[in-house]
Amino acid sequence: MRYVLKYHVDGVWNSLKKQAESITVPNLVLLRLCTDDYSGYWDVHERAGEIGLPTIEGFDARVLKIVRCPYIEEIKKALVEKKSFNYRWKDYSVKGYLKNDEFRAWFIVETEHSYYLLDGMHALWKER
Repeated sequence: MRYVLKYHVDGVWNSLKKQAESITVPNLVLLRLCTDDYSGYWDVHERAGEIGLPTIEGFDARVLKIVRCPYIEEIKKALVEKKSFNYRWKDYSVKGYLKNDEFRAWFIVETEHSYYLLDGMHALWKER
């Protein structure tokens, strides 16, 4: 979740930023105390959600420069201005829009992987 805080743009994915800020030492200690009897990753993952910690899978991040995105500057500008966008190239697409008073942006690999697009360059895995 440090990745979210590092690349957060004001007004974009504020809900993710709020989740990331909820990870504090006391909350991690509480998670540890609540999961001493749990055996596997998914048990701890589920318990984290139950006590209010985020359950985002932060182990897969992407950088649009690596996939040769030709629209990086346009995307960054749209994020700052909170303007909708939708671009496609090769097997990738990016889109951003305002929903429920929060600007949301996505990076999508056409094999159905989706990522939270944080700052126009960095993305964090959401789901398959």
